[in-house]
Amino acid sequence: MFDKHTVIIVLVLLTITSTYAGSPEQPNSMPQEPNLLQSLIDNANKGDADAQFWLGTMYYDGKGVPQDYKEAVKWFTMAAEQGHAYAQLYLGRIHYNGDGVPQDYTEAYKWVLLAQMNGEDVSKLKQDLTAKMTPVQIAEAQKLAKEFGAKNNNAKNGGTIIEPNSSEDVNKDALRVERLRDKIQKAKDSEDKTKDALRVKRLRDKIQKMKDAIELAETQILNLPRLQPNQRGYLEEALAVTERKHTLLYKEEENYNQIIRLAEKYHDLGVDVMAMKKLLIKCEGRIDDVKLDKERLLKSINQQNRR
Repeated sequence: MFDKHTVIIVLVLLTITSTYAGSPEQPNSMPQEPNLLQSLIDNANKGDADAQFWLGTMYYDGKGVPQDYKEAVKWFTMAAEQGHAYAQLYLGRIHYNGDGVPQDYTEAYKWVLLAQMNGEDVSKLKQDLTAKMTPVQIAEAQKLAKEFGAKNNNAKNGGTIIEPNSSEDVNKDALRVERLRDKIQKAKDSEDKTKDALRVKRLRDKIQKMKDAIELAETQILNLPRLQPNQRGYLEEALAVTERKHTLLYKEEENYNQIIRLAEKYHDLGVDVMAMKKLLIKCEGRIDDVKLDKERLLKSINQQNRR
């Protein structure tokens, strides 16, 4: 790791790069102290986690070097794999934002957990991630963090990134939640199906009542006095009954359509869809006939009015 002297050099380097960052004509150059950056790179290449972290921040912010997210991720990752908490937190933010890498909440959460176990305050970022992740994604991130800790064994608490079995327990809980959701959805679907089956029964009952009413209307027309079928009173009464019949047929048509839609939705409501469609076509034909009857009656009434 860096000694105090090197840390001071790094801080001076960052100050210089902020002061002398180049304009568009002189991009981010620092001619005064060219050896400071090289010293940092040399230490980073030797495996110094602090140097790797500082190089990562420089590339991430574009201070002293051209901004390069991919280069920043490279150095942050090297430091993070050595247990550098700040580097781990940076990687969490990078994967959360998708800076130079595909946005990946699971990978971000993994690094946030590692940074937390190394003493960093990650509450805000962790909260933001949790709000956007499913229980399964969180469980997967915890599993990855645990595997990382077991492999690298460099966390401040001795490499125990997650308590034993906690990731497994969370994963089981997440799967249990998913199963419960499936059960709830199936129960809801079953309830909806039962309700729709009752709707089909009620619609059939309505259709039968309408057929009875239509038959009654037809009987009323047949029983109208036939001695003077062209008289105004006869024509108006016949028109009223025909309009009633027309309304009932329209309702019957809509009920057939509803039954067909429900039957096609579930396929097992005990409805013969083809037979129901034939009845619908027959009903539509009767509607057309009634329209012609209404037109004939209205024409006769208009002729009566002109006399």
